[in-house]
Amino acid sequence: MSEPKSEEQLNLEKDYEEYVKKITPTHNLYLQMLKAFITGGVICTAGQLLLNFAGSTLGMDKEMAGSFCSLVLVLISVLLTGFNIYPSIVKFGGAGALVPITGFANSPWNLKRRARCSVSDAKSLPSPGRLSFTVYLQAGFLGFFTGREKQWGCFN
Repeated sequence: MSEPKSEEQLNLEKDYEEYVKKITPTHNLYLQMLKAFITGGVICTAGQLLLNFAGSTLGMDKEMAGSFCSLVLVLISVLLTGFNIYPSIVKFGGAGALVPITGFANSPWNLKRRARCSVSDAKSLPSPGRLSFTVYLQAGFLGFFTGREKQWGCFN
């Protein structure tokens, strides 16, 4: 049998639930889908323009033009990620910026940044004597998969 929870433990759990509700983002699904559609459409249109340019102007065959297009799109996304511009595009367009080939250059950098931030956010919660290790794991998990680093004070 489990021991009854103390008043302090109940208050901590209530405070934690309120904290989670406060930081959990609420999104307008239709607006997010529109932004993703527009962002992905712009990236794909740029890719098609590059493909047409490589095929007609540079005289490449279809396979070589496709490789050229992929290479240029990834190169552009690497440069934009290096100058910290692509994360802003991802923040606006969501999956519309991450699903096309351009998202590959941004992904490893973004995962490393989020993992580092989530650990530092978990450490900034109340002292370990007052909260269990599970709470710290939940905070890290939440920060990593929801991308709420800025709201938790990380990388401002």
